[in-house]
This record gives sequence, structure tokens and C-alpha cells, in this order.
Amino acid sequence: MATNESIGIFSSASLAVEYVDSLLPENPLQEPFKNAWNYMLNNYTKFQIATWGSLIVHEVLYFLFCLPGFLFQFIPYMKKFKIQKDKPETWENQWKCFKVLLFNHFCIQLPLICGTYYFTEYFAPFGMEAEYAHPLETLILGTGFFIGIMLLCDHVILLWAWVTIRLIETVDVHR
Repeated sequence: MATNESIGIFSSASLAVEYVDSLLPENPLQEPFKNAWNYMLNNYTKFQIATWGSLIVHEVLYFLFCLPGFLFQFIPYMKKFKIQKDKPETWENQWKCFKVLLFNHFCIQLPLICGTYYFTEYFAPFGMEAEYAHPLETLILGTGFFIGIMLLCDHVILLWAWVTIRLIETVDVHR
């Protein structure tokens, strides 16, 4: 009996969603996204989409979300909002951080990437430093980051949405 009630609830919820959907105007972004998705499915394997697609989405979003914090340091008006005003980070240190991040992002799976712990190297936090960590720390924290997605997610778009939200949060708390 409980199963029949569950099915009734799900079908009525489905009907409600269909009804609300019928009232909404046509989404102008639906067709371009559908075409892009079909292009990916027709030209790349699922493995390529899941691995390289995810890596590209992560890299683009991560550095895009870091960009405002990076640019704000050059705008005098924004300096009054900096938490640690007396500890500016140098261009050389930020460039070094960027290079190490790219190295870690692309080579984390190799056994002996680095032998030092990077986190305490900088005087003040800045957005790009958010993922500047030892490979072991990246693996441990990454497990917690992805375990929910691996257990509950069934589509790569949901993974990318989750990565987007987590990257915004991660970069924001390190500014």
C-alpha cells in the first residue's frame, strides 16, 4: 500500500511540474545549450567529456572567480576593503602561485609532484591561493568534495554545477 501511495505522490508532483512548465515562456537558452550538448556527445567520448570537460570547466571557472580579487588589488578604491591591508602580496609570489597551481591541477596524479607544503608561503590570503596546497591535502579534501557527487549525482552537468558553487565559495573565503 505504501508503494502505491509513493507512486501517486511522484506522479502528482510530475504533473505539477509539467503544469508549471506549460505556463512558463520558452527558454531562449535551451536550444543553444541543447545543441552544444549534442555536439559534445557526437564529437567526444563520455570519458573525454567527464575528464577533460570537467578539468576545463574547473580551470576556467576557478581562474574566472579569482580574477576579480586579482584585479581589485590594482584599484585604489578597493584597497580599503582588503582584510590585511599591511600585507600586500607581490606579483612574483602570485605568478609563482599560478604556475604551481597549474602544475598541481594538471599533474596531481603523478607520484612525486612536490616535496613541500605550500600553504604558509604567502603573507596574506588572496583568491588564487585557495587551491594552493600539498598534493596529499588536495587528495584528502578532494575526496570530501566529490564523495556526495559520486554517490548521488547521475549527470555531468550536476557535477559542473556543484564544482561552480564550491569554487565560488572556496575562492571567496580566501580573498
